[in-house]
Amino acid sequence: MTSPAGQQPSGVRRPRQARSIDSWERILEAGTKLLVEGGWEAMTITAVCKEAKVTAPTIYSRVDGLSGLFWAVYERGMRNVLATQDSYLEAASETPRESLSRLSAVIDVVAQTFEEHKAFLQPVIRYASVNESLLGRGSAQSRALVQAMADLLPGIDPRSAFEVCQTLYTEVVFRSMYGGTFLNDEGETFEEFESRLLRIVRARLS
Repeated sequence: MTSPAGQQPSGVRRPRQARSIDSWERILEAGTKLLVEGGWEAMTITAVCKEAKVTAPTIYSRVDGLSGLFWAVYERGMRNVLATQDSYLEAASETPRESLSRLSAVIDVVAQTFEEHKAFLQPVIRYASVNESLLGRGSAQSRALVQAMADLLPGIDPRSAFEVCQTLYTEVVFRSMYGGTFLNDEGETFEEFESRLLRIVRARLS
């Protein structure tokens, strides 16, 4: 099967009329649903047309084939992810800098964002492992997030702060992909997970 994200997005030809806007929104919703439920392999033009109740020319009038459709779905989903991320970053920045609440809030930035958008991020991360363009986009966005978190950590040099946040990010991605029972037969609740992350950060800062 041809990879739908083999190239960078060529741009969406935005609809202007209300009926076209509605059709395009249904297409994006359908693409997202198929991606979440079956991975990128499930997101074919035929499947999207069936789910959105549109014809193939309707899709081709907006994007250049399956690749363009994937990137449109991806960028729409990532706008939602980044909006959540930014809200947690802002909340963290408003906590007292030298407080325990600041550390918890920094952890929330990545842990809560991934928890809230796990259904979308899981298939994207899996697909990035075999798609160079998507991997590059994900790498850039991930590094920017780690740096933004590091900038909020108090009482630690920049390099160490970045390394701490790299660890947090890795832990969160691993849990998002494999769940709380992968390394623990009894499982680990999300609250227990965040508590463990807090212990990691506090130990590094002490």
